[in-house]
Amino acid sequence: MAVFVSNCKGWVLLNVSGYQRWPWRVDFQLLGSCAAIAAK
Repeated sequence: MAVFVSNCKGWVLLNVSGYQRWPWRVDFQLLGSCAAIAAK
């Protein structure tokens, strides 16, 4: 679980860093999936 949360934070940082490169749709979807996994 901790690993997933850590990966989630890393993904968020990567998304924020490459926000201009990746579409906001993908960013939002990944964030949603991450939140769902973190909730579990």
